[in-house]
Amino acid sequence: NITLDFSSDVDILNYAYALEQLEAAFYTQVVAAPTFASIFAANEQRILVDLRDHEVAHREFFEAALGSARIPDLT
Repeated sequence: NITLDFSSDVDILNYAYALEQLEAAFYTQVVAAPTFASIFAANEQRILVDLRDHEVAHREFFEAALGSARIPDLT
């Protein structure tokens, strides 16, 4: 159990990191779904893959910026 009180920049960055973890996980699951290609048109697939890649990059940015001060990965 983790408590962020937002009294420090590290807590605020960790909150953003948590959100990016969730967003990256969401788009990763969408793109990995077995029905992905049959549900979405080609242009929509490109957009969703691009969104996934951006969210993963954001997550990795916060992970690197926070270093050892980051919260554990969400599951």
